[in-house]
Amino acid sequence: MLEKLILYFPIIIFVLSYIIKFFWLRFSIFMDELISGVKIKIFSHILFWSIVSYIYWVCNQYEILLFQTSDNNLDLLSLFSLVLTIWASFGVYVGFLQFMAGYDNKENGTYLGYQKMDFLTKSNVWYHVTNSWEFFGSLLLSIVIPIIVKFNTSVDIRYQYIWQAIVGFLLILFIFLLKFSLKVARITIFINKETDGGLKDVIQSDIKNRYNRYFNRLVKQKFSYGARESYFRQVKMDLSNIDNNTDKIIFLKVIYLKIIDTELLDKFEDRDIVNYKYFIKEKYDLISNIDFKDDKLISFAITLFKLDAQIFDKLIKKDTRWIESDCIFESMGGIFNKKPILDVECNHKIKRLSLNSYELSEINNIHIYMFKKIAKMAKNKQSNSQMVHLIQEKISQNNIRENYWETDNSGGAFIFEKTISTSNLRISKSYYEEIEKIDVFYSSYYSEIKYKSDSNNIYISLYPNILKIEFHFKDGRQYYIKRNEIRDYYDEYEENVWNILFDKYRDSDNLSDVFLPNLREPEIILDSFGDSDEVIIRDYDNKIGYSKTCFKYLTDHFEYIDNNNSQFTNLLEMVKTMSADYRGAFALYQLLYPENSNWDSSVESYIEILSEVLPPRKEEREKIYNDMVSIINEIKYGKSLGSEVLGKVFKTRDIELFDDEFLKDFKGIPKLKLIVVQSILSTNTYGFRRVELQDGWEKKI
Repeated sequence: MLEKLILYFPIIIFVLSYIIKFFWLRFSIFMDELISGVKIKIFSHILFWSIVSYIYWVCNQYEILLFQTSDNNLDLLSLFSLVLTIWASFGVYVGFLQFMAGYDNKENGTYLGYQKMDFLTKSNVWYHVTNSWEFFGSLLLSIVIPIIVKFNTSVDIRYQYIWQAIVGFLLILFIFLLKFSLKVARITIFINKETDGGLKDVIQSDIKNRYNRYFNRLVKQKFSYGARESYFRQVKMDLSNIDNNTDKIIFLKVIYLKIIDTELLDKFEDRDIVNYKYFIKEKYDLISNIDFKDDKLISFAITLFKLDAQIFDKLIKKDTRWIESDCIFESMGGIFNKKPILDVECNHKIKRLSLNSYELSEINNIHIYMFKKIAKMAKNKQSNSQMVHLIQEKISQNNIRENYWETDNSGGAFIFEKTISTSNLRISKSYYEEIEKIDVFYSSYYSEIKYKSDSNNIYISLYPNILKIEFHFKDGRQYYIKRNEIRDYYDEYEENVWNILFDKYRDSDNLSDVFLPNLREPEIILDSFGDSDEVIIRDYDNKIGYSKTCFKYLTDHFEYIDNNNSQFTNLLEMVKTMSADYRGAFALYQLLYPENSNWDSSVESYIEILSEVLPPRKEEREKIYNDMVSIINEIKYGKSLGSEVLGKVFKTRDIELFDDEFLKDFKGIPKLKLIVVQSILSTNTYGFRRVELQDGWEKKI
């Protein structure tokens, strides 16, 4: 049998080598996961006992004996020579260990915090076998057993099988250690030539497997505080071992850029959701605090943001608990709570956040928090342009263009426009008479619900602060109209991220380091259908939404912007990025701003903007002017001009006499600026105006 085994051994090795090569990739992944980290030491013990046990079984099964115990002339010297030869062969391995210990390549000797030579040894199971007590015990037994057999021929034959198994193991171990030593020599050459990509891939795979285990532990512990603390302590420790900033980016990519199975997070309870948000917060805190000025870090952070945002988008779409905060609804006290709507009882309930919700306010909209941390790292024009593209890319996704309102009444009894933020509900009077009670739930503040009626219908105003209206019918039916909180969540994100960039742009000392969007102007198309015309607006880059946010930012932060403002140049550039009607509205608001008669070069800039946006045709000019007036009326802060006054500015633009009687309707508006604005609005090319004012007025012009 032994002869057959020896005869077919080369063929067996040849076939096995091809099988291993064919399945090498899967085998490598399996082995990496099996013997990585602490497990490799356990595996080394298992490997030793497996080999020794197998050789012992073969010798015992087929009665293979290298010497006979009954032979009184047992040649110990020959046996010792064999053993010592095996011992001496390990000197080659010891020599390589000395070489590896003394190897010093300052430029290429480390990767991702690992000493490459140290990694080679610690990731080799045969190296761990030589450090085990079984190995040193085998060396001892390889000498002791022949002596016992020599002087006590009556010992059990199994001692011989044990000795043969140990010697066989030592021979196999030497072969694999020799192979390992040759591998080290080859990789050393690759390291010196900087062509050791294979080793780097193995190191990355080891880190990935290790952090996969860490992350799975986090999931099992529902991202608890202790689990997060342990996880990030390990991340910080590994980062501290990496001197090369480029390697730090690679390390972060390995541990963070992976697709998470959202099904793992679907079953999270409310507290678990908060814990996961805190995990994301702490992750971005860590990344944003890395002192690395290269754009590679922010490029990585943007890629990570897209991945995390994609995960959150899926979770939010499945379950709105991911955007909800811990709260209760309290009934309004006093006369406000039971105030009826056209003889129907109406209960008003307002949302009250818990104390924990105030503490968690910064992560309630986790998209904003992630973006804010990335924006903190943007230091130049290129990185700022990446931030702008990131906003536009996110806004273009379909999941943030859903309706603002929804209802479970499919019968068409509730008639209202779902696609606008402030809408109006129409209910027929006959249907309304079937309603017994109405419950109104408000988001953060109470404002008396507005309604009106005519001979046929009831009209109820739907404002953004209304979260839900429940209608309870006399026959037990119940329907609701509900605010789409997901749409509000992403609208809040859109406004806040633009404001973050506006802050950076406003405070910048060097405009060359800042990048503002150059969005396409919306296309207005008149589509004729039968006897009517339908206006279609194609806003490819969402410039209208951007302009609304920019206009609100400027008017909320500044009342009047002129050359006295140190940030005037930056702010004027922001104005120019808005759509035509918003640019014109802002210029008109600044020119007619009450009680400000200062005249400097800023006035000329606003005159230029207003002149540029107004079309030549009278009808088109009036339409865009009315659009600008509507925009100005949305201003919450500052001195309001009022739609009535602005309407008169346009209607009286061609009146020839500019006197005290005329000015009674425009109290507070700078007179000279009023004349200039009306001259711009006028389409009367050859007209002129006569100014007749008292001395006091003339001094104020």
